[in-house]
Amino acid sequence: MKCFLHAVANSMDHGFIRPAGRNEKVRPALIRIEALPRGSGVELKVTDNGAGINWSVLRKKAAENGFVPGPGQTLTDVLFLVESL
Repeated sequence: MKCFLHAVANSMDHGFIRPAGRNEKVRPALIRIEALPRGSGVELKVTDNGAGINWSVLRKKAAENGFVPGPGQTLTDVLFLVESL
């Protein structure tokens, strides 16, 4: 649940709030949350129409923190491990 809340907060903060604070043009926020059955559990998928991920910063933060995606992970998993992105 903590990762889900982090994903929604991160989506709003980095996709809409921070860009607006920098006087960048921001579209009205659209956040989509899907619950998908996965085995005996549920996968929550969060997507938005925000500014997007800065892949250069993400790769740099991953390297600084020694993060290398393991099986079943992607580079974006570092977003849930590093506080200062």
